[in-house]
Amino acid sequence: MGLIPFTHLVPLPVGAAERFLYLPSVGIAIAAAIGMERIFDVCPRITVGVAVCVLSAMLATTVRRSGHFRSNLTLQQRAVQDFPQSFNAHYTLGRLYAERGQLHSALRELRRANRLLPNILPNVVLMSELLIKRGQASQAWALLDQAMQELGPLPILLRLRKAAK
Repeated sequence: MGLIPFTHLVPLPVGAAERFLYLPSVGIAIAAAIGMERIFDVCPRITVGVAVCVLSAMLATTVRRSGHFRSNLTLQQRAVQDFPQSFNAHYTLGRLYAERGQLHSALRELRRANRLLPNILPNVVLMSELLIKRGQASQAWALLDQAMQELGPLPILLRLRKAAK
């Protein structure tokens, strides 16, 4: 039951969805605990040694990964590395770069997102705004024209197209 989100009966637009595995992993954790208890009855030293090794590995992984959570930017940079085919990772990283005024990096990520899933409205809007801000109105016009062919003449696209003239 807990694995239903991974069946993709209803597609979910998430790149990293390990949080969906928390509940299904309860059974495995209980089985491991029962197994360790039975081994402990026979060989307590081996059980303690195995537990120390497992916990040490978990601690090392936690310490190594905790650096990725310093900021939203470092987290999203890592998400792009771990999930290069994730639209959400590239779009969010592009948005963060845009908020920091790093327009070149923002456009690079937004273009990658657009290649993965073309004409997603928030991505098209942000990319167009940045292109206009950088004085690349002709590129913004082409992007908006392509989006309007698929999405129709939405007011936001018409407004941006007018600004790109």
